[in-house]
Amino acid sequence: MKKPLPTIDTRGTSISDFFEAIEEAFSVTTYRTVRMYFYGVTLSGWLMIRKKVCAWLNKNPSRKVIAYVGTDHALTDPSALEKMGADGVTIYLLTDYTGTYHPKLFIFEGRSGILILSGSNNLTGYGLSSNVEFATSIKLPKLGNSVEKWEAEIHRSSSVLNASLLSSYKRQRADRQKNLENAKVSWQFTWKERKRAKRVAGVKSANIESPIALEGKTLIYEIMPRETGTDGSQIQILKPVATGFFGIPDQMGSTITIWLKNVQTEESRSLSMTYNDNTTFRLSIHEASFTARPCFVVFRRTKARRFDFAVISEAENPALYGKIDSRLPSRRNGARRYEIVK
Repeated sequence: MKKPLPTIDTRGTSISDFFEAIEEAFSVTTYRTVRMYFYGVTLSGWLMIRKKVCAWLNKNPSRKVIAYVGTDHALTDPSALEKMGADGVTIYLLTDYTGTYHPKLFIFEGRSGILILSGSNNLTGYGLSSNVEFATSIKLPKLGNSVEKWEAEIHRSSSVLNASLLSSYKRQRADRQKNLENAKVSWQFTWKERKRAKRVAGVKSANIESPIALEGKTLIYEIMPRETGTDGSQIQILKPVATGFFGIPDQMGSTITIWLKNVQTEESRSLSMTYNDNTTFRLSIHEASFTARPCFVVFRRTKARRFDFAVISEAENPALYGKIDSRLPSRRNGARRYEIVK
């Protein structure tokens, strides 16, 4: 694809080549602070902009570059964090939040006003050079309240990078890479420090309330990471759960139809459950596919054969996942864990 020309050029806003816009912005002498927010950072991406950033920092000791970097899906390269820190960037890692931390954003702030550079690009070699991406630049006299609140919430959800956090992330990321060499299924990476984030007094922390109350007529069901192949969404239902909670007759060949409603998306559907000749029972729930695992599915019976459900993924909500995980008994011999709350 040839380099596209901007198709939007309105007052204060235009489509930008993200890499060129970054380099140009770091040539402006009136900016005093730069804040970066990125889902993923690699060494190749940092090295592409490093020279400009270092030159900008070295010209004035009062200048600051602050980076808020995510660890979701293990995209961020520990060597990039090390290099950025050595180059004078103050780095924060996201530790206390739900969902996936996914921004790609620069905010330049100084006497000349505000410049926001935002796009689909991660701070990676591919993201800055060869991927087909979209980015925009926005010039403002000052930040609005909504952006300031967003930045404040990100800051409160983060921990400044230190040797202990870097070692923790580096070790767990390396362990994942080693495990994937022999695994047939790639499941989600969740940095364990997200579970151990320090709570700040008076600040709303990651949500640990289940979208379905863990009370009567409820099933808490653990979904194993390697349960199906990389494109699968089927989960195996144990016989005591199939007969005792979902209500399938305890007779080989029996089939029932159940109705499910996802309380997180409001999507409803009907599914069949069959008592197979190998004494197995299965349900296909795409929200609990391999990309969400490990996870728990919480079901609540609302009427006969009608159930609300919610998927609690460790990668999306490690705080709530950990709360449910600690509720269930310890795993014995690799057996699946579940609880029927009566």
